[in-house]
Amino acid sequence: MTPMTKYEDLCNEIHMEIYEFLDFYSVFKSFWNINERFNQILTDKRLRLTQTTKYIPAQFFHSYFEQNLSIIGNHLVSLKFQSDENQQNIKLLLLLSICNFSQFHRLESLIIIGGIYSIENLTRLILELKNVSKLTTLYINQIRLVGIYHDNIIKMILFENYLPQLRKFMFLNAFVPSYDSSSQSCHNIENLTISCSKDVLSWLFIHSPKLIYLNLRLYPPFEVHHLSSVEALSLPMVLLLKHLKICIFEVLCCDISIVLKSMPNLKILEINGDASHLALLDGRMIMSLVPTLLKYTIELEMPSPVINVSIDWILETYNWHNVQCSICGCSILLSAKKK
Repeated sequence: MTPMTKYEDLCNEIHMEIYEFLDFYSVFKSFWNINERFNQILTDKRLRLTQTTKYIPAQFFHSYFEQNLSIIGNHLVSLKFQSDENQQNIKLLLLLSICNFSQFHRLESLIIIGGIYSIENLTRLILELKNVSKLTTLYINQIRLVGIYHDNIIKMILFENYLPQLRKFMFLNAFVPSYDSSSQSCHNIENLTISCSKDVLSWLFIHSPKLIYLNLRLYPPFEVHHLSSVEALSLPMVLLLKHLKICIFEVLCCDISIVLKSMPNLKILEINGDASHLALLDGRMIMSLVPTLLKYTIELEMPSPVINVSIDWILETYNWHNVQCSICGCSILLSAKKK
């Protein structure tokens, strides 16, 4: 009979693989100072750990980071702040008071979800992240911002390239602002999730030449005088973009057409939101705008008079396979893949 293998008999590499699926605080509290071997594993340079701050009790947060900063800084690759939307996230403030984020020199991903944050503290965070050279992912979502100049963070990252190491960026709590188009500073972001009005799309595209994936919440202009006519919307080409996910709010179909024409190599298109024009359901029109398209999904809320159309009429416009379309109330759902 084969003897049973004990946990401590596993090799160091397997221990490290297991730890990578656990939260750093839990690993540290469970295994630090058990014996010399476990201490060596927890200080091994190959170890990559993640930390979600909600798992650290508030009363231990300060002492945990302050006393173990060198170990944490050497192994932390992903850090996530998560709290209720209506609560101030004091843990970020505590961490900013304990150390500089440049001490997390292996950090690759920073995620902030929920909570109340001041513009001042988030701006300070961005300033410190500039020296975290391995940081490639920054997600900020479902937070409440306190203070003025909500768009400062977007300006710093998208228009001033303050974090050139970033490849993925999500920030839906402020809109892309207007910016001096004479600036030629381009960022290196390839995966972007952002909200903006159509009158600043041109500036966004000019500064985003490396985009491959774009998740865009698109709104009409906040100041009508920015665009006096449809022809005023002129966009540069986004040549590398392959996947567009766009949520539209009272945006004209002709504007969507202009957006799509600026993406000549688009492969996947997802559209949802509010619409009042059936042209977005016309497969022939979509293919004429984006002949490279391989997959198209659409989920739109439409006014009752517009939605009074047969599914057969919609399907006739698609010479594709696996086309599915359904109408439920004022919603139209359609998915299609190219042959």
